[in-house]
Amino acid sequence: MYSAGAQPAVGNVYQALDFYAGEPCFVFADTAKVYSRADFQADVVRTYQQGDSLTVYKVDDTVTRKGITAPWIEVTYKTGNAMRKGYLWSGYLSPRRLVAGGVRFVYGMMLTDAGAKLAVALKAVKGDKILAQCQLKFDGADAQHYYHTASVKGNKGLGKFKRLLYFEYSGEACSVPTYEQYVGWDGSHFVPFAQLTSLSEAGAGYTSEKFIFPQDKGGKKEVVILKQESGMFNEKTNKTKVVSTSKKVLKY
Repeated sequence: MYSAGAQPAVGNVYQALDFYAGEPCFVFADTAKVYSRADFQADVVRTYQQGDSLTVYKVDDTVTRKGITAPWIEVTYKTGNAMRKGYLWSGYLSPRRLVAGGVRFVYGMMLTDAGAKLAVALKAVKGDKILAQCQLKFDGADAQHYYHTASVKGNKGLGKFKRLLYFEYSGEACSVPTYEQYVGWDGSHFVPFAQLTSLSEAGAGYTSEKFIFPQDKGGKKEVVILKQESGMFNEKTNKTKVVSTSKKVLKY
């Protein structure tokens, strides 16, 4: 397994946090080359296309390419009746395996604005066709946000969507904001929701944003409620007290 350990330097971003032997992965890049050894100058022995599935055989050393830090992985592939091994740089892969209803949701991370800001390119792929694609910009995020999660969720009571995709980026540290992004999928289009930002300052206070969906307690039919809250730390009581809260109805 490869795990992102030390925080990357500004200008680099970790494309993936974990890869496990035996784990299936999806290709994000238009094409992903498999090399005879873990070297971009080695012979190309096979090429995968976007949306293709492959299985990790073994995880090797990490390397940084175009601002993306990711490990090499060893893969197996078939030539005729023979099974062979090759090496593929995991920066070509979708960091998490997201699939629903036969659609593969593949994504790749990148840095924009001269390597200062984080963005995510997202594609819906079925067979060899791209059904939809969009770019998610995390304007406040940068290379500190090396930890991320992604998942496919139900529609949370929003009837126009088949699924909701969820992304979270964080530095796992105080004073580093956490960004959350929901994206609606209606079967042919992506609909990005408003981006959520939360920040905690040790010994000072916090600000948070969350969605209340129709199926949640306090939810309303076919709308999303944006709840914003802030709190301050009281040194005398050693507790954090809510000082403001507001709600706004959003339609998608």
